[in-house]
Amino acid sequence: MADFNTHLSVGIAVSGVCASAAMVAGLADRAEVLPCFLLGAIGGLLPDVDADYSTPLQIAFTLFSIVIAFLLMFAAAIHFTSLAELLLVWLAGYLAIRWGVFQLFTRHTTHRGMIHSLPVAAASGIFTAAIAYWLFELPSLKAWLYGAFVTLGFLTHLLLDEISAINLFGIRSRRSFGSAMKLWYRNSWRATLAAYIALAITLPLAPPIHDFRDAILDLSPRAMLEDKLFPEGGWFAI
Repeated sequence: MADFNTHLSVGIAVSGVCASAAMVAGLADRAEVLPCFLLGAIGGLLPDVDADYSTPLQIAFTLFSIVIAFLLMFAAAIHFTSLAELLLVWLAGYLAIRWGVFQLFTRHTTHRGMIHSLPVAAASGIFTAAIAYWLFELPSLKAWLYGAFVTLGFLTHLLLDEISAINLFGIRSRRSFGSAMKLWYRNSWRATLAAYIALAITLPLAPPIHDFRDAILDLSPRAMLEDKLFPEGGWFAI
């Protein structure tokens, strides 16, 4: 299994190259390249949230707790007007998520469990696209582009884990081979069922996909990428 630094470095590299390629091909403008890059890098760390007290898990739950606590505080502002009351609401929300939900999550998840799987990779991308489309009201093409980068990073992580389980010189595999890019978790049917339920829940929330599908199937972005793969007027000519 690849370590955290390897996942982070490779995830950043793959996400950066693909974000640059999307910009050159005309699928993303310059303002969209950075979000694509960041979402791809984040997606490359997501599978390790099932590792108890791992760095990605700590960061994810801390940020998630802060965001949810602020949303609760903003909602409570309808009923409470004093700063002290709002800060207490924020603190209660933060502690409930950061420690309560965190403990439940770590207790009921196993590293290299069903989170390391293809259906969860798909659900993560669809959920990101749904949030971008419905919550931030982005166009469906941009929403799916962001979701695709999350899934790309996720799949990069799973592929790295599988590659690290192979001894290329001895042409043999370790016991962990096949435990990352899987469709089901043989040690827990409940975890498998939960993953597919999560996927089934995200599918109806997905934004319309026809614009993204047409952009991917269109030959012009690929032709543009091929034309701009190498410089025409000399290297670094201004």
